[in-house]
Amino acid sequence: MNLTSEATTEPTVANHVKVRPDRRQNILEASQRLFALYGYHAVTIRQIAAEASVPLALVGYYFGQKQELYDAIFAYGSSTVAQRSVELREALSVSPGEQLQCIVSAMVVPVVRMRGSAQGRSYVLFLTRGLTQQGVEEDRAIREGLDPIAVEFIAALQGALAHEYPGFTQAQAAWGYQFALGALLHYLSDQRVARLSNGVNTAGDPLVEKQLVAFIVHGLRGAAQSFVAEA
Repeated sequence: MNLTSEATTEPTVANHVKVRPDRRQNILEASQRLFALYGYHAVTIRQIAAEASVPLALVGYYFGQKQELYDAIFAYGSSTVAQRSVELREALSVSPGEQLQCIVSAMVVPVVRMRGSAQGRSYVLFLTRGLTQQGVEEDRAIREGLDPIAVEFIAALQGALAHEYPGFTQAQAAWGYQFALGALLHYLSDQRVARLSNGVNTAGDPLVEKQLVAFIVHGLRGAAQSFVAEA
């Protein structure tokens, strides 16, 4: 018996196992891309199935109705929400004078870095469209998927800014959070900056991360000072 020959010709598992595509994942990613580009109402289940290269019935099998699929995409990005929550808790452990900078970094940096991959970019554009439109379909997903972390950040901002501006309220912090979110969402979705800078700037350039954080920090301080002065 030729053991060497037998060993070299023995079939391996890799020769026989065909890796099946993850069709559920394909549906999630395809629907995310389409919703990000066209919005909830403009996208059909048939278009999602075609984009994912799966039978039409399979979309319903995995996700049910279109609203349930839409909600599932918000849940799909829960790891970024969790990361922001972890970084927020770390921000609250620093000295009061440093908290605001760290809180804003926890809010901004995980999302900016997520935008660095093609899949992440699609997801943040999906979020941007949902948060700016806030129709009936988006509302439920936003309430369940994003409002809890927003409330955490508002409480943190209120605490940090009240240390610097006594009398700064949670209601005022909610406005500050929305102002900050507006700057972040515009950064994530904007394409115009390249044209306005005569091609010098690149849309979504991660190198401006520090400037974005600084812009929001200074804006929050200015807003807090104005709020307290008018109270």
